[in-house]
This record gives sequence, structure tokens and C-alpha cells, in this order.
Amino acid sequence: MFSKTFVRFLLSALVSAMSMPVIRAADAPAEWIVTRLFIQDLDSQSVRWSDVRRAANGKFSIAMPSPIGGWQSLDGTKQKLVQMQETNQWVVVGVRDLEAGKYQSGWQLMSSGVSGSDHGDHSHWDYGPGPRVVDKRLDDKQGNPAHVCTYDRAFYIANDQINGYTKIDPARYNAATTPQQVAEIPRFIPGGGNHITLAVANYSVGYGGWIDGEGDHKGRVDVTRIGPNKAEIAYSFHLPSGGIHGATVLENRVFFAASDGVYHVPVDATTSLTADKVQPVHISLGQDEETGKPFRTGAFTTMSKHVVFTVGKGNAAAICLLNAADPKVPLIKLPLNVAAAQSASTPIVVKTHGGQRLALVFHENRGAREGRPDGAVAEAGSTGPRGGRPKSSESTVNTAAGPSTTVVAKTEPTETTKPAAESLAIINLDPNGDKNLADAKIVKSLPVGASKISGHFGHHGLDFDGDRRFAFLTNPGDGTVSILDLEKLEIINSFKIGGTPSHIVAVGGEQSDH
Repeated sequence: MFSKTFVRFLLSALVSAMSMPVIRAADAPAEWIVTRLFIQDLDSQSVRWSDVRRAANGKFSIAMPSPIGGWQSLDGTKQKLVQMQETNQWVVVGVRDLEAGKYQSGWQLMSSGVSGSDHGDHSHWDYGPGPRVVDKRLDDKQGNPAHVCTYDRAFYIANDQINGYTKIDPARYNAATTPQQVAEIPRFIPGGGNHITLAVANYSVGYGGWIDGEGDHKGRVDVTRIGPNKAEIAYSFHLPSGGIHGATVLENRVFFAASDGVYHVPVDATTSLTADKVQPVHISLGQDEETGKPFRTGAFTTMSKHVVFTVGKGNAAAICLLNAADPKVPLIKLPLNVAAAQSASTPIVVKTHGGQRLALVFHENRGAREGRPDGAVAEAGSTGPRGGRPKSSESTVNTAAGPSTTVVAKTEPTETTKPAAESLAIINLDPNGDKNLADAKIVKSLPVGASKISGHFGHHGLDFDGDRRFAFLTNPGDGTVSILDLEKLEIINSFKIGGTPSHIVAVGGEQSDH
């Protein structure tokens, strides 16, 4: 027999439970974050940010970008933003001045406010408060950077005028507890000169190139021993060609883009060699039929075991693939069918959420005074390279490693003359999934908004969300950002954000708590 007190308690609990709100599907968040964008605005010479949101009905939205917390304003008449990179949810941007580094050049490092954790077949993403500048160097001692790159989750900023580069390991900021500890994180490493492109292998050895086309520094590469507490140039060697403007490391080889094709050398992990023991292997990219000059590239990107880049202009433009894991390092060239007055951008590569290996290449109208190495193609406005239409028959190039076979990938017939409308070519690098990439082919060409090219600036930018479901691209001439669905290969939205958006970085994937 229950007591009256117990009965009253049960009735009270039942009434309370009945009055509690019931969580239904309709009560789920109305929208959630898909990724966080960092966008360079050429008008204000600033980086701004905005979250991309998606509603339950599938519609996307992008708010007008906001300033970065703690951002140091730049003088647009004296300073320019250059390359911007992301690693491990940190973002850094280089700053170059117009007085050879004597005004204020350097960099600004931003914490994105995004955190991610890998769960094997997927990742979880959480979005905190807006991003902020955590550290920066803007003074007359930073050597006027142009190139910014990442290797092994560390940033490297080329200090052109002081013949070296700055290493920033962002993970160390999480452990720093004093201003002195923060100040000691950026580290100067000697190597390279004038207009430095560099590669770093295993945290321990750096390869810094000199851009000189003539003189004592023509083709020079400084090999730097990077120890825990000390960095010093171990030795320097010279490539047969100068004008080095591009470097990367893959499969224990270092690749260089020179005025005549590509060179590669084995990584000297112990820095125990001497200059006379280094034997660069040359890969010819062909010759421009009009100028008679060798084709060259200006920057590289990598996909799995392949180095990826573009060469040539107009109908001579091609995307090139080098298998770094093959002892012969064979070259694959795929014509891009670029209009006569256009250039192909550096490829931007991705393995999508669905497993496709894609390269995306902008076809851009050549702007005023592009200022690139002769024969090099435009660098798209994301972090990140540059021949001729190959003959139908196979050709071989004699190298120190043996003959390097050039495979000409097949293309679908297209019109020989295209209008000057700018576009984005999508190349499936591995249609049959064998990871060989010899069957790479163009699968789609999408119209895009306008660029606004002047000198090195005003190119389209593109980056991917952390889940690799979408690409986000800027159209500087239109002041817009567009969203590309990587499964449908269609542009599904464009948003007016104002200013002149160029370089873009996307941090994070679909919000985990929605």
C-alpha cells in the first residue's frame, strides 16, 4: 500500500514530465557551419573571415566577412599581402612592402578558432569564437617575404632580402605560457636568396633556391642542416639552369622548377654530401615553338606520389604529372585547351570525400604586367606551378636515372578556339583508380566570375572544406565567392561579399554538434 506522500510525489513527477518540451526533428538547429573562410581583400589589404552555413533545407549562406581580431592594419600604398597558408587549423599570411623590406614586411599568424579531431573514416569539427592574430612580425628586418609554404605541419616564410626563411611551428603556441616563449617560436634558417623558393624534408634539411638567371648564384641551391637549436648551410650546389622559381619534396626527392624544365635530387637526410657529389637529374618539358625557349613551370603541388604542375600559355598549356615514386620519374602531359589570350593557373588538387582525385585549373585572362618567370603560368590565389602541346608519339628524355618516358594522356575533342570567358577546368587524375594517373582526363569546364589580374595579384583563389565535399573559390573582378559541389562538379551558389577577394583558405568541415 503506497503512502499518500508517495502518491503525491508520483503525480507531481508525472505532471512535470508532461510539461517538459519534447525534442523533435523540427527543434534541431536551423543551420550549421560547413567551414570557416579566410579571405584576402586586395582593396583593404586585409584578411577577413566568415563562416559558411547550411540550413536544414540545404541552402547555403555566407555573411559579409568580418575583421580578424588583433589584425594590424596595412598601408595599401606601401604594403601588399602575399601568399597565405593553413596547417592544423592555423593560418599565416605574408606581408611584402614596396621598399625592398625597408618599410614594414613580415607576416601575421592567426588562430582560426576551429578545432578538429580525426576519427578514422571521418573528422569531428567544432567552431569557437572568431579568429584572432596570435603572433606577428612587421618591421624592417623580415626580408620582404613573397613565398609562404608548409611542410610537416610547420610554416616556412621566405625572407628574400636576408637570404633565409622563418620557420613557425604553430603547435608550440599551445604550450607557450610567457611572452618570451612566444617570441622564441619563430626561427630564422639561412638558405636561398633574392626570391626564395624552398623545400624542407623531415624537419631536418632545407633546400633554398636562388632565382638568379646569371652570375655566381645562377642555379644555386643551399642545403641547410636544421638542428634542434642550430641551423647552418652545410653546402651549396648548382643546377645547370638558373631562374629557380618552385621547389617541393616528395618520395625522398627534391624537385626544382628552373628556366629549363624540372630538376630533381635525392634528399640528403644527413647533410653529409658535398656539392660535387650532387648530380641533378633533368626532366625536359619541351620547347615553345614560337619562342624557341624551353618550357618551364613556376610552382608545384603534390597528389599522393605525384608532383603536379602546369606549363605553357594559350593552346600550348598543359598539366603535367611526375611520378616521384618511380625510379625513372616518368612525365605525363595533358593538354588543357586554353584560349590564346589566357594562362592556366597552378593546379589545386584534392582527394574528395567520395574518393575522386581531382585537379582544378583556372583559365584566366592574362592581366597587365603579370611579372612571372618567362613561360610560367599564373599562380592561383591559394597557396601553391607551370610546356607545350605534346606530340602524339612517345618521346624519351635521357637523364642520369635512365630514360624518362613521356606519356601523352588522352583528351576529348574540343573546340580549338574558345571565347575569352574565364573558366575552371576539372581534371580527373585517376579515372580507373589504379593510382597511376596515366589516364588523367578533363571531365568538365565551368564558367567562373572574373579575375582582376595586375602583376602578381588579382588571381582567382580556391580551397576546400575539411571534409573535402565542397570547394570555395573567389572571383576578384566580381567581388564574389562561389561554392563548388565536389560530387556533382557544379557551382551551386555565389555570394557577393564586396571588395576584391583573392587568396582564400577554408578551415574545418561540417559542424559536429548539429
